Amino acid sequence: MQYGQALSQWVDGRPERTVVEYRRDVGQAFKFFGHERLQLTLDECQAYRAHLVDVRKLAPRGVRKKLTILRGFLTFCRDEGYCDRNPMQRVQMPTPDEELNLAGRILSPEQVRLLITSAPMARDRLFLALAYATGARVSELCGLTWADCTEKPDGGAQLSVLGKRNKRRQVNISASLWREFNPLRQRPGTAVFGMDRFQAARMIRETAERAKLPGWVTMHKLRHAHISHALDNGAPIHLVRDTVGHVSLATTGIYAKSNPKESSSSYVQL
Repeated sequence: MQYGQALSQWVDGRPERTVVEYRRDVGQAFKFFGHERLQLTLDECQAYRAHLVDVRKLAPRGVRKKLTILRGFLTFCRDEGYCDRNPMQRVQMPTPDEELNLAGRILSPEQVRLLITSAPMARDRLFLALAYATGARVSELCGLTWADCTEKPDGGAQLSVLGKRNKRRQVNISASLWREFNPLRQRPGTAVFGMDRFQAARMIRETAERAKLPGWVTMHKLRHAHISHALDNGAPIHLVRDTVGHVSLATTGIYAKSNPKESSSSYVQL
């Protein structure tokens, strides 16, 4: 059986975003293998891991995600009798030591400002600025509509962000940043940015290249930068947790309550 038929069976019934992600990652793997046979060898799987690390230069977390998805697919194929083994189970995942190296991959405030100012379009500059100012996920910003934006008496705005598990959270932005959105304003139900997460990913990649920033710069790195810089500037950990939509940033964080009138956006500077 070709992998495409088995893949359709494996993703059947999963959420749409999961289906898109799984099809993309499995498809990338089999494009690397250069065939559609489900009976892979250990050498092929190890070579794919090396390709992700050495050629694509993915961070350990990204390597782990792609290898985990491929391993899950091959486990399904083995259990359904489409192949007799899953060599991905013998491929080593990135180690904790490799994860620790990510500390050197946090954008500095200067790099964040360079990235934002290097975007040629006002819409893109505002997308990047809002990603950093709020720590929001790229999918959350892509789904943001003008109806989700409420101007505050102080001239700033409060954004109603729809996050994971369809949970909404309120995030504040400054008056100076909100004023920059005036030229873009449209009807309440209209998307603020009018791009999907794939277009956003391409935009930040091209902007990072223009700014001559490292190849590991992605939209998610702006979220990492927000968290790191807000904490460095004294933001309470529970406030950061609630602003970015984490379940917890630390064990003690889950026991704290944040003020709904505050968010960690006030602890980062643009």
